[in-house]
Amino acid sequence: MKKILTLFVINFLYFSSINAQQVSDFLDAYAGDNAIPYIQPLADIFTANVHTGTREWSRIDTSFYIRIRGQAIYSWPSEKSKTFTGVTPENFEPQQFVKVPTIVGKNEAVSVAGVNETFYVFPTGYNVKILPFGTPQITVGGFLHSELSARFFALPLHKDFGDIQFWGIGARHDISHYFKNLPFNVVLGYFYHNMKLEEHVNTNHHLISAHIGKSGKWWSTELMLGYQTADMEANYSFNDGERIEEVHVELTNENPFIMELTVGAKFSIIGIHASASYADLLSASLGIGLYF
Repeated sequence: MKKILTLFVINFLYFSSINAQQVSDFLDAYAGDNAIPYIQPLADIFTANVHTGTREWSRIDTSFYIRIRGQAIYSWPSEKSKTFTGVTPENFEPQQFVKVPTIVGKNEAVSVAGVNETFYVFPTGYNVKILPFGTPQITVGGFLHSELSARFFALPLHKDFGDIQFWGIGARHDISHYFKNLPFNVVLGYFYHNMKLEEHVNTNHHLISAHIGKSGKWWSTELMLGYQTADMEANYSFNDGERIEEVHVELTNENPFIMELTVGAKFSIIGIHASASYADLLSASLGIGLYF
């Protein structure tokens, strides 16, 4: 059996893995009505994950600066994301609605009895406890009370998976300078992320954010309130033992609001920061970098 990372952390094979043969084998539990609610946690958790730790310093300086950093991000699936109400197929009698695992739920199949001693088995989840991710980031600022940030990596994976590409770009603008003697920093921002895994997965994520914080010479703290949207496309082959069906699933995130607390410290040119966010699930980020 080959190793595969959960869909939205597949690029970090060194952190954690689950057993499967290829991407389709990871997604192909369902076709029809059960497909979207089974995969839905992917859209929700990955959206919150990539939107955590995007900003590390509350103040936007008026002199030019560059920050280059890397960070690890962890998300914990909520309890309610681990189950959904599944429905038996149309050709199974009687029709039944059952609480069953999502893709991040328990690794336990659920079976129900039908007429004439028939049974229908709902597939298992992957018992996901924690979802790690990570990304490099570069931030350039000090012009027009604004800064720009970018993330990018591309990795060749196993021949079964193809290549993964992840990138993001964002901007922030300090509106504090429009007000005299304001005792804290007020900043507005936007960030866009995209991840593509060959023809199997394509995701787009948007974050509009407001930041309120305070920073000194060597420290910073801020609170972020954001509105996030995302869309995800997944393509896989569903095999029920009798036929193979090509499935195309489109999802959006169900948790639009996110809030985050970030603290940072700077020692000479070394900067570190930690963030914790909540968007109906908990995420945390820890990063370190060079500040010039």
